[in-house]
Amino acid sequence: MSQRVSERHNEMQTARTQLSSENKERLHKAFNFDRARLHNVNFDHRVGHRIPRRIHLFPISTAVFAFFPYYRDYSYFVVDDDICIVDPRTYVVVDVIDHGYWSGPGRQQVAGLHLSAQEITVVRDSIPADFDRLNDCVPLSARKAYFDDAVLRLDEPGPDELLDDWMISGPATEAN
Repeated sequence: MSQRVSERHNEMQTARTQLSSENKERLHKAFNFDRARLHNVNFDHRVGHRIPRRIHLFPISTAVFAFFPYYRDYSYFVVDDDICIVDPRTYVVVDVIDHGYWSGPGRQQVAGLHLSAQEITVVRDSIPADFDRLNDCVPLSARKAYFDDAVLRLDEPGPDELLDDWMISGPATEAN
């Protein structure tokens, strides 16, 4: 990513975190998610990357410029629920407003992680085959607080697993 794009992106991101709840809502409503949404995206749409010229870009509503002038001269498209702001002269992505930005009032985004399909595959392939249980990586208190009961039930040992454990260790005996 060029230094200029990086600086501009940081400037936009900082300004977005300072928007009032009302202006955040106005910004959200200014984008036509259904009309501008792309499907089966097979290119990198992260900040600093050039997108293919075949991608149809949509103009940003001029009403936005009154309270957020940073998007003047830019266009956009949508991938999933992420709004990609693009310089239409260069087709370089200059900002991405991810769906998390809208979900929590007052929540400042500290970091983000966007992986390509190939990068996701690399991560998945690096996980050992025996590391497939929720118990291995998430403490019980966190599982109960953040996971749905259905997910927790899927992770509980079934009767066959309990029987296997009993056969390996033998019946429990009380200590004297």
